[in-house]
Amino acid sequence: MHHRILYFVGRNPQISVNTLLALLDVSKQALNAPLRQLIEMNLIAMDTAEHDRRVRQLSLTANGSKLEAQLTGTQMKLLQAAFEKAGSNAEAGWHRVMRCLAEES
Repeated sequence: MHHRILYFVGRNPQISVNTLLALLDVSKQALNAPLRQLIEMNLIAMDTAEHDRRVRQLSLTANGSKLEAQLTGTQMKLLQAAFEKAGSNAEAGWHRVMRCLAEES
């Protein structure tokens, strides 16, 4: 869950907590503990939105950006190695599966 939070916050600067909940398709209860840990570790910053003081917006700190890049880079290398090992059609098939999953949500 922690990497997913870092990933989506990194790609959606100033994302609201409610929007992140919808993207991750998790409950507030499921998000609370890992998000709190990431904030305490100084990987994510939580600020109040200028347009509405009730809205909490999330962004990666410098340390959070660095960690997210490392994690995603490692994941991309693993995927690339798996695609190379699985053969030339594997990557195209994986993209089709991922598109189908995205369309269902």
